[in-house]
Amino acid sequence: MQDKDAKIKKLEADVQTMRDQLASSKDKDAKIKKLEADVQTMRDQLASSKASYSEKERELKAVLDQLEEEKATSANLRYETEQSGEEQKDMLLELEGFRE
Repeated sequence: MQDKDAKIKKLEADVQTMRDQLASSKDKDAKIKKLEADVQTMRDQLASSKASYSEKERELKAVLDQLEEEKATSANLRYETEQSGEEQKDMLLELEGFRE
């Protein structure tokens, strides 16, 4: 009888150990799922950040291209202004030549 009681207590202890392990396993599964969800969220955020970065990079390139165009336009205007100034000087000299 004591032998059966000991076996029953041993089996009850084993069952409790298995229940504890199962509960621990479920907790671990839940933690793993949570971590997997967190990793996916971070991947999504990274993808979004990369897309945003690429868009900003394209915008910056467009602005730099526009800046280069404006510099070229400005240089052309300076050249035209200088040419116009030279032409005006030449015309004034011609007019003064006619006056004399």
